[in-house]
Amino acid sequence: MRGERTAKFRKRSSKTVVNCDHFASLASLWEDSVSDNIDEEYDRLVEHLHDGARRAESLKDVKKRLSSKTPELVRQREIARAAGNNQLTSDLAKQCREAIKEDLNERRATDLAEAAEAGKSIRKARRIIIIINYETKTTSLRGADGTVTASRRAMEKFTLPKFDMPSRR
Repeated sequence: MRGERTAKFRKRSSKTVVNCDHFASLASLWEDSVSDNIDEEYDRLVEHLHDGARRAESLKDVKKRLSSKTPELVRQREIARAAGNNQLTSDLAKQCREAIKEDLNERRATDLAEAAEAGKSIRKARRIIIIINYETKTTSLRGADGTVTASRRAMEKFTLPKFDMPSRR
């Protein structure tokens, strides 16, 4: 009997069930709130459009950081992936990574050159470049179960019992 019941549930399709009355009541509430706050909705829409325009401008800046051949390699990789050519996709992915590394190195060099020309501290410029590129290394501890922890409290829980001074116990 139990096997029949599980087979019955397996055969069912996973269709979404919508309660029409509940949906209609929610839709009417939404319409009322929109008509009551039309000015707020308009302001929210305008703000959303401005945010989208700002993001589009920042994407243009990102594209300027890459050389002209890098986006072309990315496009070729996407075409190869769509065609199902795994070997070509893998080769193009390697080339894309190398091209991006070269572009980043060139950008770092130009940033340092600009800092030197402007008379700024090269050490500070390097520090800023490292922070921007997320290459900051944090101290972390790998536990016995293989998990990596960067939290100070978690590291203290592990290290203090093992290396604590006898006078502190």
